[in-house]
Amino acid sequence: RWAGHCAWNRRAGARLMPSPDNSPRESLLIGCHPDPDLYSSREGAVWNFPAAADGEISLDMTLRSGTKGLQAALCDRWINPSDPLAGYYAGFVLRIDGDGRIGETPAFAPGQTGTLHLTFSLAEKKLVWKAPLGSASVPLTGKITGQLSYLHLQSPAEEADYAGVMIDSVEMRKGKPGTPC
Repeated sequence: RWAGHCAWNRRAGARLMPSPDNSPRESLLIGCHPDPDLYSSREGAVWNFPAAADGEISLDMTLRSGTKGLQAALCDRWINPSDPLAGYYAGFVLRIDGDGRIGETPAFAPGQTGTLHLTFSLAEKKLVWKAPLGSASVPLTGKITGQLSYLHLQSPAEEADYAGVMIDSVEMRKGKPGTPC
């Protein structure tokens, strides 16, 4: 039924919606809308940024009440936004659950809008995250053949997640924090 990764999910997945703060801009809704005709009902988005061994990424987002959460992965290659193995091939992976925790650490309250800061270093083999309710670090999890250049955002839901997560904006700054780029 599917012939190669380019044949997956030929329908809209993540979609632009009115911003939760009622501003004139739109936000990206990432959720899970089951469809038996799809290879994977997971929805996602992939953002390419300049290749970097060190950098900072900021995501302004809303963890909507009732969501199943969000998986954020930093990769050195493009991976299909709906690929259920995206986290396996990533250098760093964060999973925010529906209660707003990353691992055991609180990060967001359900329904909360805030900024998720990701500071990564391939030399140190770690990523430090900071969110409104907490911060921690995660180790390099995958084999990286070069520098990181993709942010892969995906619903981790195996079943319906109509609430999803709203992504308001994404920014990247290359280089170690506090040093000129």
